[in-house]
Amino acid sequence: MKKYWPIIKDAIILLVISTAFVTLCNGIFRGLKKTTESDLLVTAINQENAKGVQEIFAEAALNKEFKSNNRSTTTLSEFKKIRANRIDDNGRTPIMWLAYVNLDDKKKITDADSKRVPLLETILASSTPDINARDHDGWSALMWASWSGLTSLSGKLIEKGADVKLSDRKGNTALSIAAKRGNTEIVNLLRSQGA
Repeated sequence: MKKYWPIIKDAIILLVISTAFVTLCNGIFRGLKKTTESDLLVTAINQENAKGVQEIFAEAALNKEFKSNNRSTTTLSEFKKIRANRIDDNGRTPIMWLAYVNLDDKKKITDADSKRVPLLETILASSTPDINARDHDGWSALMWASWSGLTSLSGKLIEKGADVKLSDRKGNTALSIAAKRGNTEIVNLLRSQGA
């Protein structure tokens, strides 16, 4: 046993050092991770999953999430509003993600537009999201819809109170964004609404 003692001692030292190293690295990289977890609502929106959005805002699901996450005196109705306005690391709300698609094909954009309007209606029927909330760059959901070319969604956002005159930190408005992107239908819509 004495002849194996140096090997055992080295193995123990190596184990302690490697454990300390892994713990240190884990702490460093945990700080670099995003501060918010993946939002299931945003995932359902990105997948254009109407059933998923409905399930998230179903009374039973909201009650469950409310009870598991509620550490204050927030009421369920206040929690619904908080849930619909939850922001990510860029300050974007689920409604902003709803208004964003990065597609070049007109047919795909039209298809996404037709699927996203009912998702907006589901969210609006279940909660009170801030239609004019802005992300860290000053963009609202209407600006994102104007950039994305989502004409019907832009119209629905305006109908629900989106401010057509908001500007971002650089002075861009939904109208200037739509014009730069060549989204003429949205330009015409915004102009007809006083933009």
